[in-house]
Amino acid sequence: YTHFSAARNSCRTSGAVPANGLIYTFPHACGCYPMLRGFLGLVTTPVPAGPTSLYDENRLQTGPAYQQEPNVVTDGADSWPTYRRDAKRTGSTTSAGPSKLDILWKHQVAAPLPTSLREEWALKDGGRLSAPVIAGGTAFAASLDDHTLSAVDAKTGKPKWLATAAGRIDCPPTIHEGRCFFGSRDGWGYCVTADKGMLIWKFRAAPAEQRIVAHGQLESSWPVVGGVLVHDGLAYFLVGRHSGSDGGLFAYAVEPATGKLVWSRSIEGHDGVADLLTAEGNVVTMASVRLNSKTGKNVTTSIASLRGGRLGLLSDAWYRRPIALRKNLQLWTVGGDRRGQMLSWAAGGYCGFKACSSVSGGDGKLSGNAELFVRATGDKNLKPWSIKLSTKTRLRGLVLAGKTVYAAGVFGEKDGPVNAVRAYSARDGKLIDELLLTSPFVHDCLAVANKNVYVTTEDGELICIGEK
Repeated sequence: YTHFSAARNSCRTSGAVPANGLIYTFPHACGCYPMLRGFLGLVTTPVPAGPTSLYDENRLQTGPAYQQEPNVVTDGADSWPTYRRDAKRTGSTTSAGPSKLDILWKHQVAAPLPTSLREEWALKDGGRLSAPVIAGGTAFAASLDDHTLSAVDAKTGKPKWLATAAGRIDCPPTIHEGRCFFGSRDGWGYCVTADKGMLIWKFRAAPAEQRIVAHGQLESSWPVVGGVLVHDGLAYFLVGRHSGSDGGLFAYAVEPATGKLVWSRSIEGHDGVADLLTAEGNVVTMASVRLNSKTGKNVTTSIASLRGGRLGLLSDAWYRRPIALRKNLQLWTVGGDRRGQMLSWAAGGYCGFKACSSVSGGDGKLSGNAELFVRATGDKNLKPWSIKLSTKTRLRGLVLAGKTVYAAGVFGEKDGPVNAVRAYSARDGKLIDELLLTSPFVHDCLAVANKNVYVTTEDGELICIGEK
């Protein structure tokens, strides 16, 4: 027989159920191997042969801004132009952020949640907004379930434009040379102008136009996962759900200006869910897979890239169900020594967060202490420190910005949980300032640019924080 690695039946509650021409499986907390989660309806049908054999000109569609020179606004090192700031996804910047934390402006990217839905959303995986991105004087954030990407003035919060896709947008865009790139779970990669949101091109990365119902909405059977990465002169995106389902995972590289295909590959040597693309030098990485950035061929390299455990870097399951920490399902790593539920690193050191000392494999109970820490990796002025926190702490954002560590999330205090953005000295861990907010934050919610902190919340707000 052939092992279907993308799903399995529950160990304790029930087996797989055949009915209606489908095989149904049920939610479980199994950590034996990486797989798709939730209620699944499975069917055996022929799948497309792969991205290369099905490529045709109809997959690239051009818009009104095609072949027009984009308006490029340069802001250098003080920008945060992609998810976790750079292609390596370091989540850090050499630019300084504010020492005083005040709200400068708010923008409602998505409508506030009705009270009647708050409890349901508190149990739902995935946030309402993406992380923020800031470049060229503009701040960007996506409303996932609304399929929209919002662009606002980074100084004032005044809306600039709104773009809509035909499916969820699970990651913020990448801003590069006046162009704004993003992917959607409709199976397409998009490129619009960064200043006005006008379509330049869109490319169907899915092998075919085929829809399924996923988490209450229509999606492609092959969604674009993790947005679009721009690196080494090309734009890259990853499509598919799991290496073991629907023909597997496919990677694409296209010309940023035209959307024309340069190479496409089926992902080999990876058994698990689709995850975020990272890059360094001439290598593009997804989990343990290493591809040559110019050809897409598999390569062997010692590059220490960011990895996110079996559930991937985009999963936020452990916030609501700590049992997801067992068997390193949600452990971020960079090389062998940098480890935690969240990491941010630079050339001279790194900061991280660990949710507990240990986790029960039976009920997911956390024990010991959570820990916020800094470690030096070359900076002689950076001394190691750590702060012990309650295991009720749920850190949702962490950025190392110059001499300051910014952390956002729910901090488990003696008098009860506190939802806050905090600034710590990277040198000694001293608390510099704290801003209390009422709305919970989304996963990986922070960015630092223009000497300000930007954060996105579950109430659908993009907030700019700085010194008044």
